Amino acid sequence: GQSVIGASDCGLVNGYVTLNGWIEDVATVKSIWAPPYFCADFVLRLSFNGEDPKATGYFWRPEALVREGAVPGWKLKSRLVPIVRSRGAILEVEVENVSRTEATLEIRQNVTGTVKSQETWGFGKPKGDGKRKAKLSVGSTAGEVARLTGVRAGERRKVFYAMAIGEADEADGLVARAMAAPEGTVAAAVADWRERVRRLAEKMPWFESDDPRLVRLYGRSLLHLLMVEWNSDWFVVKPYYATGGLAGGCLCNYLWNFGGPHRLWPLLD
Repeated sequence: GQSVIGASDCGLVNGYVTLNGWIEDVATVKSIWAPPYFCADFVLRLSFNGEDPKATGYFWRPEALVREGAVPGWKLKSRLVPIVRSRGAILEVEVENVSRTEATLEIRQNVTGTVKSQETWGFGKPKGDGKRKAKLSVGSTAGEVARLTGVRAGERRKVFYAMAIGEADEADGLVARAMAAPEGTVAAAVADWRERVRRLAEKMPWFESDDPRLVRLYGRSLLHLLMVEWNSDWFVVKPYYATGGLAGGCLCNYLWNFGGPHRLWPLLD
């Protein structure tokens, strides 16, 4: 069936950064927001043997986006996750040779975008005030052009890409650490989100119902608390609960937002 979620709606968040994986493409990343830094026009796009494949399937959660697709002779799968307690993310790309013979795959990366910063964020997305110097750093375990040669029929291989934004040393250092241990970086991100969800479920009140769908709906609604929770040192209040925050908008918090959720915040923090 047709998804009710738009390509621009599948933002990922971890309390330090939010970015969009773009569900229509197998391995594209668009926009990165990590207060006070952002790159609204950021695009990381990968081509495979010269082709830009569309996603044939995807699975989105607030902390990870998995997409699948294909080019002739190859099955493609990517997983994008924000890096734990950092202004960055890592993209895992797994390729499988589905032909009957040994083959070569070329993965070429293209990165564009202008990095900006802004000290005060409101309801709308920031435009930039130029008060801080910022850098967007991107790295890969296989370079800007990865040539996977001698891949046997049925064999799978992985390539990782990391992206980070912030002051130059911070961004470069984060990318270097992620590329030094990419599998561990992904595993740590998954484990951190699961721990946050476990803690949320442990501290929040629950109820029982003869309709299990209602219980699941309540559980999913609780996740919004983690999706708007920010823990970056840039915020005066930590944790800070925004009106929204995904994809850079609604980072403010109006007084009427305290009308109900304020009763939940002391239970969690």
